Amino acid sequence: MKRLIILFLLLLLAALAALLTALNTEPVSFDYYLAQAQLPLAVMLLLSFVAGTVLTLLSCLAWLWHAHWQSRQLRKQLATTQQEIRNLRDIPIKDHY
Repeated sequence: MKRLIILFLLLLLAALAALLTALNTEPVSFDYYLAQAQLPLAVMLLLSFVAGTVLTLLSCLAWLWHAHWQSRQLRKQLATTQQEIRNLRDIPIKDHY
């Protein structure tokens, strides 16, 4: 049932995108440092969406890399602490009574 709802939402999103593409075919001017381009509005919207998605994924990857590095450091610290506990348990207790 969950897959069916997701499929329905994706189809609805695709239909909405197709409708917006059909309604926004006017060319718009895109000026960048080296040149200028005339592209349909729908293409510009798609390019903006893709650029935003890529930048978001890159920022998420940087955060995930940091979290992975921190996790690795904590695992090393845990292993060292566990080894120290094992070593302390192996030391015989000396009574001076």
